[in-house]
Amino acid sequence: MIGGNIQTKKYANSTYRGQIWPKINQPHGIGTMTWNNGDVYEGRWMYGKRSGTGTMKWNNGDVYEGQWRNGKRSGTGTMKWNNGDVYNGSWKNGKRSGTGTIYWRANNTSHYGYWENDKRHGEGRTTNTKGIVLLGNWENDNPIGSFTARWPDEVEGLEQVIKFNAEDFNRYMMFQYDYMSDEETVASDADDDDDDNDDDDADSDSVFDDEDNDEDNGDVDDNDDF
Repeated sequence: MIGGNIQTKKYANSTYRGQIWPKINQPHGIGTMTWNNGDVYEGRWMYGKRSGTGTMKWNNGDVYEGQWRNGKRSGTGTMKWNNGDVYNGSWKNGKRSGTGTIYWRANNTSHYGYWENDKRHGEGRTTNTKGIVLLGNWENDNPIGSFTARWPDEVEGLEQVIKFNAEDFNRYMMFQYDYMSDEETVASDADDDDDDNDDDDADSDSVFDDEDNDEDNGDVDDNDDF
């Protein structure tokens, strides 16, 4: 049942303007909740909870657009953080869960795969700033087991597919093939790759950088305090 006429209801920490179901005197239908701290939600409500589609804007500039259930981000939605990072995919109880893609603006990298409880968990595909794709499995936001690196087709002189262990993930993530100074270096590395097995490839390339390129986005409060 959709709520009745547009009404205004004040709470201790917020003000609601929209449809209210008289039987329970709570938001039910379409309406806007504005918190005293500047947070704003506009969208659908059910029995006093955000349910259906809606947009939440936090006072720090973070924005979520998508589906809600029982006051939490659940279903499909897009989260945009104020630092430019974007996640588009599945949610459950306010956490990233299911399949989704995250883009990290600071280093122009992305990850597509399975998520659980706001962490990468299961099969995933990470693409770095140079278009190198890293395929493998994740557990509790950490790479595990063996991975495969695929170079873009336009890169000449390098083996297109290399297998490596999860502990070398960050080095491959930071690999920039334009670090090489000339064609001789590329050709020399390619010759070395032909003589070594895949595991040796992962350990021997000196152009890899050990710096961690991943960024974690802290979860924002869905703000159920009216």
